[in-house]
Amino acid sequence: EAGALGTITKIRLHYACWTDPQWRPPGPWSHDNWRADPERAGGGAMMDLAPHGLDLSQMLLGEPLEQLCCLMQRQVHDYPVDDGATIIARSANGTLVTLDLAYNCPETYPRRRLEIIGTRGRIETLNTLGQVPGGQMWFQDAQRDDPERVDFDAEDRCPFEVGVEAFSRALLQGRPFAYPPESDLHTMELLMQAQRQGLSTL
Repeated sequence: EAGALGTITKIRLHYACWTDPQWRPPGPWSHDNWRADPERAGGGAMMDLAPHGLDLSQMLLGEPLEQLCCLMQRQVHDYPVDDGATIIARSANGTLVTLDLAYNCPETYPRRRLEIIGTRGRIETLNTLGQVPGGQMWFQDAQRDDPERVDFDAEDRCPFEVGVEAFSRALLQGRPFAYPPESDLHTMELLMQAQRQGLSTL
């Protein structure tokens, strides 16, 4: 918002994990890998992970994504949904967004990266996406080749929990939520477009 990045030209997001056919969610309520069941999950890695990246990209840019294409893969795991996908999109003002999404990325690799590239600077984050708090962030001025670490305050709680509480407070206090349902519906339309395109590539 302060303009330190200049004109934003690209957002790159890598959001991935390892979800093999034997994966089970923690707790006693599930006995199989529902993420690999198209009837319950609605899809695979793309359907599970892309909504977060699409939503975050639009929030960071302050404008909608308007054009989108998607490729999927079933490269590693033997189940009936995709285990990886790439989405390329363009925002209303021309910023390009790339989302790399995967269930086939080993847990030892960096799995949650975000990069925002502008004409005056860039931001890179590691492990600021997902269900665990914290992470790291760096800022690089376009005139220098050495990124500097940026410290930030992060609540020591699951970010999803913080989001649900913010939404609940808005409802209970009778005030509009900061993110209107129209933006969520647009994100879901993008997601369904990506699903149709991606399935045609498998």
